[in-house]
Amino acid sequence: MMAIFTGEPWWSIDDTGITIINYPFRSASLPPDGRIEIERIDDVSLGIGDPTVRVGDELFFVSRRHEADLRRFVDRTGVPEVTWNDVVWGSILEPTLDTEFTPEIEQASYSILQGYGLDLDTVDELRRRFLPAVMRFNYHSWEWIHLGLFDLLPATAPGFRGPISILGKALLINAWPPLRSTRATYPQLYREAMRLALLEPRHRVRSQPGAPPRAEDRHEREREEGTTTG
Repeated sequence: MMAIFTGEPWWSIDDTGITIINYPFRSASLPPDGRIEIERIDDVSLGIGDPTVRVGDELFFVSRRHEADLRRFVDRTGVPEVTWNDVVWGSILEPTLDTEFTPEIEQASYSILQGYGLDLDTVDELRRRFLPAVMRFNYHSWEWIHLGLFDLLPATAPGFRGPISILGKALLINAWPPLRSTRATYPQLYREAMRLALLEPRHRVRSQPGAPPRAEDRHEREREEGTTTG
């Protein structure tokens, strides 16, 4: 999916941070050298979906081919590992999957998103805005399991164009005009996408073998146990 951008993305991970060159999402707040020092990294998600690195209110994706390197980075440095399943955008974009979207599934998706503070009208408006672009994007892969933030960002990027008609889904495309972002408007879209993605809490994975002890871990454990230390 990254291939629609010019330049091959490249990651370098060491114990002091992560360098990302040719990152495909141009609105990302990377410094010119692409370096994210470890002091800026809040947490890392591994496991389901594409690995992410959180810096404040922004997520940076890391290629799955570097997942083992990212795992070693977490284990050696003690940067918190968290679970994050891209539930918010996955639920918003669920109608774009190459599978049946029944009324029962639709109601279930509304219920999930209400749990993250998004009411029915808000969900409908987000789908009106973003589904046409992601449907065009999915024409190339016919993904039927999950489409989320990682798919939304390139699908709505300036310059991306997909087929106008998508078989049985053409009616939806024709009913909802496709989103056309520009270099001027894409940064705002990017920030909105990040804000919604982070409505889903990133829960800490408690066991990180080999990681040096972190003070916040000790304090959290003391709070849970109802003890204090001097």
